[in-house]
Amino acid sequence: MSHLILHIGLHKTGTSSVQQVCFAHADLLARHGVIYPRLHSQAHPQGVVGHHGLTLNLARAFPQYMPPHGSEGAWAKIIADHAKSPRTVLISSEEFSRGRERFRVDMARLGQIARAFDKVTVVCVLREQISFVQSICMQMTSVGGLRQVAPLIHSVFRNDTGGLWTDWRPLLDHLLTGFPAEDLHFIDYSRANQAAGGVVGEILHLAGITYRPGSLQRRVNASAPPLAQLLCLPYFPHSPLPHPAILAVDAQIKARFGADRPTTLFTRPEVAAMTAHFAAPNRALVERIRHIQPDFDIAIPSPPDTMLYREDVLPFAGEIVAAAGIGPSPASSR
Repeated sequence: MSHLILHIGLHKTGTSSVQQVCFAHADLLARHGVIYPRLHSQAHPQGVVGHHGLTLNLARAFPQYMPPHGSEGAWAKIIADHAKSPRTVLISSEEFSRGRERFRVDMARLGQIARAFDKVTVVCVLREQISFVQSICMQMTSVGGLRQVAPLIHSVFRNDTGGLWTDWRPLLDHLLTGFPAEDLHFIDYSRANQAAGGVVGEILHLAGITYRPGSLQRRVNASAPPLAQLLCLPYFPHSPLPHPAILAVDAQIKARFGADRPTTLFTRPEVAAMTAHFAAPNRALVERIRHIQPDFDIAIPSPPDTMLYREDVLPFAGEIVAAAGIGPSPASSR
């Protein structure tokens, strides 16, 4: 019986780790009956780690990932090679879960394609919104795509953070336009991270593979220290933030406030507002998912008492950055 596992993200939930591990070990996985297709594109002749080129209409927005014969052509070859076999095909791209309307995947068409396989499992890893939004923000600031935090916070309440859903009920509705509920499988990011194999292990378990982390790191796209990155923003307005500068600022934050304190980009009122905003939507989502996964839940950890917030550090920003050897503050990153 052929089995298609479609790992759709979310972004910042270990997708890069899943893709790196599976791409690197595709030959070994194939010997155990699990196919992780190594797609190629003109920009990536050695192969693309993630399957972004299989996202149908969305792939046109990412031409660097487009396979030679397009998304439909690549899917047709995968089906011809594996849909009538006893093999499992694992496809992974966080781009399948984009929320902004012009970037949404045609889920109805994707469902039609998937029906060539005897069994289909659509896997989505959900991450509680505060850490999810912070991680998205960190990625955007690190490459110069975001210079202030406050506008991103406002987008959270519009359910469009960098084109990604933060209320996942519309995502569930969108998935159901192409797949029956029984094909869907949700994983809680926090709980998966506490397991021995992490998110990689959870995904491979669905394919019948036991993953034991070895020389490859499970987290290959980890975020930099949040407040250190924030304080560096005004000094590098036209380029990605240099990692040595972030580490130098982080060392000064630790020296002033304590080395063992977790940090967040957000203020206490912002955390309280987001927590209140998502409480009811999350309860409603969990209730719907429990019809197909009775034990599913989204872990919402309480911030530790030692948490260091944005308002704790900003009054000392100039002193901290100067002590790190960067210079006097030219602007505010509030």
